[in-house]
Amino acid sequence: MPRPWRRAPATRRRGTALIGLVTAGVLAGASPSGARAPSPASTPAPRVAAVQARACGIRARYPQSLAVRSVRILHGPVVVAPVCFGRRGPYPFLIDTGAARSLVTPALAHRLGLVASGPSGFAAGLKCRARVVPSAVAAWSLGGAALGPGTVLVGALPRLPVRIDGIVGSDELSRFGEIAIDYARGRLVLASSPRAGARGGTSARLRAREVRLRARLSLVRAGQAVVAEVRVDFAGHAADLVVDTGAALSAVSSSLARRASLAAAPGDLVLAAFGCPVRVAQVRSGRWSLGGVVLSSRTLAVLPAGGIDAAGLLGADVLSSAGTAIVDYAGGRLLLER
Repeated sequence: MPRPWRRAPATRRRGTALIGLVTAGVLAGASPSGARAPSPASTPAPRVAAVQARACGIRARYPQSLAVRSVRILHGPVVVAPVCFGRRGPYPFLIDTGAARSLVTPALAHRLGLVASGPSGFAAGLKCRARVVPSAVAAWSLGGAALGPGTVLVGALPRLPVRIDGIVGSDELSRFGEIAIDYARGRLVLASSPRAGARGGTSARLRAREVRLRARLSLVRAGQAVVAEVRVDFAGHAADLVVDTGAALSAVSSSLARRASLAAAPGDLVLAAFGCPVRVAQVRSGRWSLGGVVLSSRTLAVLPAGGIDAAGLLGADVLSSAGTAIVDYAGGRLLLER
């Protein structure tokens, strides 16, 4: 008989279907080596609180727009949205397109009485592996938009400048067909109901704004896990980077940094990564482009060897640069709009 979730004992059963599929890398942020974590800058608290007070009701109309909290960590903002389990909540969850599976913290799983639905396994983070447990979820929602039913992973998250009780990853976000994060106004727009089938439509709602960048988006699927990638060019060296709204800054693998001859940048970073905090080096992007548009030169984190299997991450520092990022899972597009 299924039992309420609790900390899983050590097991030799690895749960290989979960390995490397939970998160693409930097979970949410970083701080300079030896420096204190920056204080979060967010949307006005009264407006967010007013929306969260109504967040546990289900609304069927789409496109659906909800208020989110934008928290700046180093070079980019990450986005926190209200999630409910039935009528309980709302709880703050990170909107993380770089996470292939959605996740709930052990504390919230215990509070909700979630039931384990399979053996524990290991998920790859930036460098370390973290133990996770698949757990059944009957009814949950994101800002009034129904999610699931299905399974989420239960696992510990790093300590961040803002409280989060879990992650809404691309496994759930892709079911809306298309999402738009309006960083400037603190809004998340969901294109269509998951029950209606994935289709685009959000970008038309925002079309009065100027499209600064349009790039082809590719989905990588493995079971329930989903991530989206775009082709980025580093002065003639192309690589597929994971679109990662949960990463405060963009990153490249050490092999890509060597192949593209990216110059080292002084200093290092201590990243609040899934699995464990880790110190990483930095490089300068040089001339790089996405969708034929030259991006602003910036400092990139270097993903440590032996961690996640990805060429790099296109983080919130780039995705927020125009004001609005549109991830069109159904139509295979990434758009940055002003």
